[in-house]
Amino acid sequence: MMEEDLDLHFKDWTPPTEVVIVGNSPSMAKYEFGQYIDQFDTVVRLNECLHEEYFPFTGEKLDVWATTSNDRWGDYNPITPETKEVWVRTEETKKQLKENNTLKDFKGEVTVLERRGVAKFGKGIPTGLLAIYHARLRYQKVSIIGNTFYLDSDKNNLRLEHFYAGESEIGAQCRQKHHHNSHDFGKKVLVYISKWMVDKSVVLLNPFEYDNLPGLQ
Repeated sequence: MMEEDLDLHFKDWTPPTEVVIVGNSPSMAKYEFGQYIDQFDTVVRLNECLHEEYFPFTGEKLDVWATTSNDRWGDYNPITPETKEVWVRTEETKKQLKENNTLKDFKGEVTVLERRGVAKFGKGIPTGLLAIYHARLRYQKVSIIGNTFYLDSDKNNLRLEHFYAGESEIGAQCRQKHHHNSHDFGKKVLVYISKWMVDKSVVLLNPFEYDNLPGLQ
C-alpha cells in the first residue's frame, strides 16, 4: 500500500528544497528513492553512506559528506571529485581525517558542524541531528530522508545505522550493540525534528517515513 501511495506522491514531484540530508536508516529499503534524491541541487550524506548495489534506493550523488569519524569503517572514504564539502562532527574528526589521508586530494571546504541550537540534547547527540540543524542554518529549509534514529526496529539495543553488502535486506540490523539501550534516544531526537517540521524548515522526502515505526508504538 505504501508503494502505491509513494508512486502517487512522486507522480508530479519536484524537489521542494535545495538540499536533502540522506541518512542510512532501514526505512530507505521500502522504495527506490534514489532517482528523486539525486535530483536535489545539494545532497548531504552521513557516515558510511554509499554502496553501489543500493543506489536505486539511496541514489549516488554526493555533494556534502557529514561524518562522525571514519576509522570505525576502515578509514571509509566516499569523497568524489564532485564532492564540494565535508562536514565534520568536531575538530578532532577533522584532525583524524587529515592524519589518515582521507582529505589528501580533497580541494573543497571542511566545516565543523554547528551545534549551539541543539546543545541541550546533551551527551551522545547524533551526527544526523547535527547535520540537519547545520543545514537549516545555511539553507533555511531542508528535506530529509533515512533519518529515523534507531526507531525502525523493535530490537532497540542494536545499531541500525548502516547498509551492509551481502545482507539479505538493506539496512539489516547491525551485529554491533549500540550504546543507547532504548527507543528513548530516537524519541528525543524526534522532538527536534517534529518542531522543525511544524515550522516548515524540515520537509520529509518520504512523507510516510515516521508512520508505524516500531519504536514509536
